[in-house]
Order: sequence, then C-alpha cells, then structure tokens
Amino acid sequence: MILSNKDCTILAVANEGEGVYLKEQQFLLNREGSVSLIKEPFLDASTPPTVVTIEFPWTDDELLEKGIHLPLSEKALEYWDDHSDIADDLNFSLARVMYKAASQLEPEYVAWSANEKYLLVGLQENSALVKINMETEECDGIYRCVSFNYLHF
Repeated sequence: MILSNKDCTILAVANEGEGVYLKEQQFLLNREGSVSLIKEPFLDASTPPTVVTIEFPWTDDELLEKGIHLPLSEKALEYWDDHSDIADDLNFSLARVMYKAASQLEPEYVAWSANEKYLLVGLQENSALVKINMETEECDGIYRCVSFNYLHF
C-alpha cells in the first residue's frame, strides 16, 4: 500500500516482503518486511526523492513476549528443515542462516495519525500494529491486536 501525507510531501509505502519457496533452486526466499518513506521532490529529474527505509528492530523472543504471531519463526524453520516428515523435500537452510525476525513481519496497510506525528502500519498476517514516530523515523512500538475491534497497547 502507498499513502501520502496531507500535503503530499511524503509517501509511505508498506513493503510486505512476503516469502516464497523457489522450487527450482530449492530454497525459501523470505524477504524482510519494512516501510519506506519517500520524500519530495517528486517531479524534478535533477533532484530525485529521498527514500528512508524503516526497519523493524525486534527479535523473535521480543515479538513472542508481546504475543505477536510469527508465521514461520526461526525455531519453526529448524523443525521443518531438520525434523519434519517433509524435511527431505524442503531446504530451509539458507533461510535459517539469513533469518531475521523482520522477515516474519508483513506490513500491508499504512495510516497517518491525525497530526501526522505517527505512521501506523497494519501487519495483517501478524495480527499486529506498528507505530512509527515520524520525527525520529523509528518504530515506537508494536502492538498485538487481541480481537477484531480492540487493540492491546
């Protein structure tokens, strides 16, 4: 998803980073989820826009402690790669070596706070919400959605 702020000087982009198993190469490619902030100027070819990538800083343990759902955690990769009935047919070794918790966070939606001091990022597959401080351009927190109509802060 792409969404501009009110005066269209910043575009916020949700970079889902969804994983895919490449059958021919026999490995899992699981890109990290992130958010990009693209700042004007947008129409001046001599001065390209500035792009800032906001990365998600948490570890598996920190996310699990907060109750955040991880579709394929590092320990799950180990199980599927080494101990499952289908371990001979799958190769998750590269994904395990390159693993970062951010590869399990999949931002899909963005929304600006009313005062535009924060960008809120919906992680649908994680049932979570990330709050980005626009002044520091860093994540302020991640929050588990405990039900459809209620966020646990």
